[in-house]
Formats: sequence, structure tokens, C-alpha cells
Amino acid sequence: MRKTMLLSVLAAMVATSAWAAIDLDADTLTVNDAKVEGLLGEQGDGYLGAVRGDPDAAIMGAAAEINMLRRNDYRKAAAGAGSSEQAEAEKAGRRNIDALPAGQFYKPAGGGWTRK
Repeated sequence: MRKTMLLSVLAAMVATSAWAAIDLDADTLTVNDAKVEGLLGEQGDGYLGAVRGDPDAAIMGAAAEINMLRRNDYRKAAAGAGSSEQAEAEKAGRRNIDALPAGQFYKPAGGGWTRK
């Protein structure tokens, strides 16, 4: 009985992990498409933001999930570097903006949206 229950729990965990990976891939595609279309952009604070208008719920949901993952990465980086989450986020924001291809939008700290 215990063995069957353990196997069921493990199978559920594997299935959940597989779905999470699929969702992250879909979120990344959604966000990348939205960036190309000028709906989302990179911000100097290290997070994605809406450039103009009100992107649909799928786009904003995908951006929120990506931002949540980024926040977790910034926390881990800060703990390892002995710095603050905000400092790590801002460093990543600069890297993300530098890596943007021409035509996409970014918003530096204290500034407005700009097309690269």
C-alpha cells in the first residue's frame, strides 16, 4: 500500500514538473513575441513591463511568471554575493537591456520607454 502511494506521488510530481517546463516554454515564447510586437519591454529594474496599452491576460500572465522566476534568481544571487536583491535585479536589467535586439523597447531607471 505504501509503495503504491509513494509511486503515485512520484508520478504526480514528475507530471507536474513536465507541465511546469512546458508552461515556461510557452511563457517564454509568448513574452518573446510580445517583445517583438512592442507590447512588452525590458526595464532597468530587471523586470518585464508593458510598453503601451493593455496587453491581453495571456501576455501579462506570462510576463508575471517570468518576473517571478527572475525575482527568485535575484534573491539567490544576492544571497550568494552578499548584496541586495535590488542591486542584483538592476545589474540584470542592464544586461537584459544591452542584449536586446534593435527595434525592441527598454525603460532605463527613471526614464521612459525607448526603442533600441
